[in-house]
Amino acid sequence: MATVPGLLKVCETFVASVIFLFVSDPASYDSHSALKWCIAVYCICFVISAAIVVMSIVECTGCLPFPFACFLSAYALLAVVMYLTAAIIWPVFKFDSHYSRSSSQPDDRRNSHGLCPWDKLVAVAVAVLTALNFLIYLADLVYSGRLVSVKV
Repeated sequence: MATVPGLLKVCETFVASVIFLFVSDPASYDSHSALKWCIAVYCICFVISAAIVVMSIVECTGCLPFPFACFLSAYALLAVVMYLTAAIIWPVFKFDSHYSRSSSQPDDRRNSHGLCPWDKLVAVAVAVLTALNFLIYLADLVYSGRLVSVKV
């Protein structure tokens, strides 16, 4: 895990964990099915990245029926595409008043757009963390692609 790909995987899982802290309230993503897609992206990528970290720690990466380096490259490509969609969808559906629904907060905490300041902070934090994780996955894709192309 002291290699660049290992550190990137640890960063990916850590950022996803922080995202989960912010979206732990279902009200933050129940307003539209597109936001549920974003939650699915966070969950799928977190589980696979965590499994890769665990497999690397217990040194059972050779147990797979296919080359581990090729798996990492394919997964990084999939994760980049998924996080790119989440990085676009989350801000659009959280900040566009056409898609956002009024908050479940009391009326005195809402502003004219229906979101209280805490809801806005959560939406911004998740948008920034999603973009950050997208960039980490992109770096992972570039690095793992480079490793696979050098071995081939």
